[in-house]
Amino acid sequence: MLINKDPSNDTTVALSYSGFSPSTAAPTVYSYRKNATSTGSAATGSATSQTVPAYSIAVVRLRPRTAG
Repeated sequence: MLINKDPSNDTTVALSYSGFSPSTAAPTVYSYRKNATSTGSAATGSATSQTVPAYSIAVVRLRPRTAG
């Protein structure tokens, strides 16, 4: 869960993992923005970088990298 408390500016965050290898596909991001009436979802960003809109909450759903 990523929370951006800044009411005016988006913020980009770097994500890293210990003991987990995420898929290279874009993760599904569920977000709730200021004055929204419901959550939205989109495949956006990457497993290592996400931009969180101003004054919003985002949940990043990752899939594990498959063995190949």
